[in-house]
Amino acid sequence: WELWSTDGTPEGTRIVEDIRPGPSDSRPTTLRALGDRLLFFATESANPRGLFARMNGPNAQAERIVDFAPGMNTYWSRIVARGEYAFLIMRSTRDDMQFWRSDGTTAGTTLLEDLPALPSASDWSAIVEYGDVVLVGLNLTHVGMQWWRSDGTPAGTQLYEALPTTYIGFPQLIGNTIYFSAGEPWTLRP
Repeated sequence: WELWSTDGTPEGTRIVEDIRPGPSDSRPTTLRALGDRLLFFATESANPRGLFARMNGPNAQAERIVDFAPGMNTYWSRIVARGEYAFLIMRSTRDDMQFWRSDGTTAGTTLLEDLPALPSASDWSAIVEYGDVVLVGLNLTHVGMQWWRSDGTPAGTQLYEALPTTYIGFPQLIGNTIYFSAGEPWTLRP
């Protein structure tokens, strides 16, 4: 698994870059366009997975812009672009989660918040733009659901609302309203 591109023809389909030369793969995942950059997670040599950015163009190369703590699992992570920034949700193998913001450069990539540790079978379920902020939904199996909001700064990232529900999913913004599916915890059922 490496980074490929295509123009829709067999002649125009090619490997773009072998980020991890040799028999091992870099396994690029969660590709997201941010302006003229492509953001994605990949593995390079024995280093832990990191966030990479690649400018558009034939001579551009992928640049590792941030390393995540050992154990951070980018396979279950998400990147959402909003304006000139991308927002990233990272989950570790230890059930920790982190919320990041990036402009596609090392200097412009910031940890916004260490989110609450999630018990097993819990996970983030939603990330959605809402006006000038981004909302992140966390499903906490034994606690309920939490909405976190961020304006893109560490000081502006905070718990917005906790709901006594077991799951939130499929958020859609229509006008000024976010619609989502949610379930009730078993303790609230008649």
